[in-house]
Amino acid sequence: MARLNNTTSPTPLSPTQVSVLDFFVPGSTSILAAIELLAASTVHIQYSSEVYDMVGLWVASQTFAHRARSSLARVGWRQAFDNKDGTEKPLHYSPWKGTFYFIYNKRLFWFRSVEKDLNFHHTVVMNEEVKAELIRDIEGFLHHGAPAWHLSRGIPYRKGYLLYGPPGTGKSSLCLSLAGRFDLDVYILNISAIDSRSLSTLLVELPSRCVLLLEDVDAVGISQSRQGETDISKAKADAARNQPRSQGKLSLSELLNALDGVSSHEGRLLMMTTNHLDHLDRALIRAGRVDKKIELPNADKDVMFRLFCMIFKQSEGDTLDPKRPAQDDETVERYARESATKTPEWEFSPAEIQSFLVEHRGSARVAVEKVQEWIERTRVEKSKMARADSFVAVSPLTT
Repeated sequence: MARLNNTTSPTPLSPTQVSVLDFFVPGSTSILAAIELLAASTVHIQYSSEVYDMVGLWVASQTFAHRARSSLARVGWRQAFDNKDGTEKPLHYSPWKGTFYFIYNKRLFWFRSVEKDLNFHHTVVMNEEVKAELIRDIEGFLHHGAPAWHLSRGIPYRKGYLLYGPPGTGKSSLCLSLAGRFDLDVYILNISAIDSRSLSTLLVELPSRCVLLLEDVDAVGISQSRQGETDISKAKADAARNQPRSQGKLSLSELLNALDGVSSHEGRLLMMTTNHLDHLDRALIRAGRVDKKIELPNADKDVMFRLFCMIFKQSEGDTLDPKRPAQDDETVERYARESATKTPEWEFSPAEIQSFLVEHRGSARVAVEKVQEWIERTRVEKSKMARADSFVAVSPLTT
């Protein structure tokens, strides 16, 4: 969890830093040290925390962020073909590269993103045949001979994938897992607060081999059809109210032009995710932009079985409870089959099932006994949420 209440003392400058800074700007080290001592606290927020998203949204809404040169977030380190002979050389990026300073409420802040090795990995339980085919496809695209093959035939050397399915089926996790498997940087593009010019600038800054991730493309204002963009009556109504199009809202045409334009780098993997395939304009997902559409549905019997085994089978590093002896794999698999038999296919997402199993991770037998109760409770909760979503609040008329 994020450590929001911890405070840490500023890290003192090293003698090397002191000498280098004072050589170029005499006295600068003392100034920086004084600024560091003024810091009241340091807030550490992990990427996996919900607070991280809240801070990111707040930063994006501030004036200083709108003046920032880049809004791309780079995730991970990468190996790149950087030597002149084509061999791999590690490229390391300084964490200070993502640091910037700003004034808020007459106080000085600096924002820094630092990568830590926490041995964190994503586990994506999905149809193994679909996963294997996707991996083979990406391996073929990233093969060292692929760029020349595309060039000789005049085919743009880039690839597009659309992952679609209900929430909680592992779409975003799959994108990150694939990037990790192939040692590619992930650039998560937030297009909700930029215009077409900014988008083109950002795309130019992408490296030649990377993953460009557009999450939930049906929910960020780009899924409307191009016909809707030229709605004259809406334009007149907006003009009458003197309400120009909000800053940062891209039209579909602007997005397509940016993705297909000269700023679209060779070797790029474009990955888009959506919960509602039917909400997307066909132009966005046509062949050439999206080469493969991959469905990640709710859990079937096989996914349920493997999720159960993943939770309850013993793994290296597990701390065993002496009061609860570990169950052998054969017993766990028997419980897994029983649990999968009781749970209907295609109704619950892998995330929902995993959450239930983790809640009862202390006993596979108890998880099987409570699965029917969980099914009924979850159905009631979903029914309530569906009714709430369908409710339309009507504002009172004003005269």
